[in-house]
Amino acid sequence: YSCRLIKSIYPLAQRRKNSMVKLVLFFGLLFISSIAAAANSANTVFELIGERLSHMEAVALYKAKHQRAIEDTNREAIVVAKAIANADLIGLDGESTARFFQAQISAAKAIQYRYRAQWMSQPNLEDLKIKDLDNEIRPALIKLGNEISQSIQNFLYSGGQFSNAQYGQFKQQLNIKHLTDQDKELIYEALQAIKPRTQP
Repeated sequence: YSCRLIKSIYPLAQRRKNSMVKLVLFFGLLFISSIAAAANSANTVFELIGERLSHMEAVALYKAKHQRAIEDTNREAIVVAKAIANADLIGLDGESTARFFQAQISAAKAIQYRYRAQWMSQPNLEDLKIKDLDNEIRPALIKLGNEISQSIQNFLYSGGQFSNAQYGQFKQQLNIKHLTDQDKELIYEALQAIKPRTQP
């Protein structure tokens, strides 16, 4: 959108003799471009969060087939610890980042429990394609977790802020089966709380 606007207004600025008009148009275009870039950046974060949670059906299916418990506190602790370490490397506050990843974990478990309940009336899960948790799903989740943190860092350090006005876009982006509006609210509130690390 911003590119189309620039193309439409730039010739007007070129025809103007008044340098002040050119300056106003120029800085106006820069402002519009920065808004568009921030919106795209926020949407990238939302897309990555949604993509990560979309893997929970595959996680639940693997655990159901192999009779594994949905809740794995040891694994959760590892995920959060790695998120904190990565946050420290890229300049995000570790405590608020940890809360955000914990919110994602809570939503992920809720999705898995709801799939388990759905499958109680579908005992033959062999008909469904089952991915390997350790060799396929988990590496993808680790990669997405790192990409989410980096995208948040990029957005915040470019002056962006996750506002209440963006929640509708976030909610629409996370159109995932068995993810409730309450789950989305908890994740978004935790996302809003993430801040750059305070320098000592």
